[in-house]
Amino acid sequence: RHARPNIHSLMEGWSSRGYATYPMQGTNARVSLWKFDLPPGWTEWAHEEVPSICAHQWVGYNRALLDAERSLPPGTHARCDYETLVAHPHAETRRIFDFLGLALSGRALRDSIFPPVVNTVTAPAGEKWRASAKVLNGLAPIFTPTLREIGYGDDIGAPTTAQAPPPPTP
Repeated sequence: RHARPNIHSLMEGWSSRGYATYPMQGTNARVSLWKFDLPPGWTEWAHEEVPSICAHQWVGYNRALLDAERSLPPGTHARCDYETLVAHPHAETRRIFDFLGLALSGRALRDSIFPPVVNTVTAPAGEKWRASAKVLNGLAPIFTPTLREIGYGDDIGAPTTAQAPPPPTP
């Protein structure tokens, strides 16, 4: 998922009452309860403000995926970007199942046609990240190199689901 909307969502999660994962007593963390996962290197930036923590979390999650991808032989994995999955859920789910050699049926089929909304603080909306645009602009030096490596190109703003490319053919 593009950094800007994802980091905005992480910031919403950090400001909510949910998602507390780890108590931080006895650490250098600015917060008393850590939210979401602890990516590699978290102790280096745990003392920073929450928006910066969120940007580092996004980088950490995506770095882990990129590292895992590099460790796999070519042809043994398929990429799926969030924007395509949201814009074309059935086609993208079918593409992934076809890649895996699995039949798309049951709950997976139903969810690909009628995608459920899960783990949200506020209702999904393609442009809600813009409410945090100024903060996200300041965080761009943290996330832009990873964003480019993933393949989003220059960080000129997040795509909306309406701007998502059509799903790739298998």
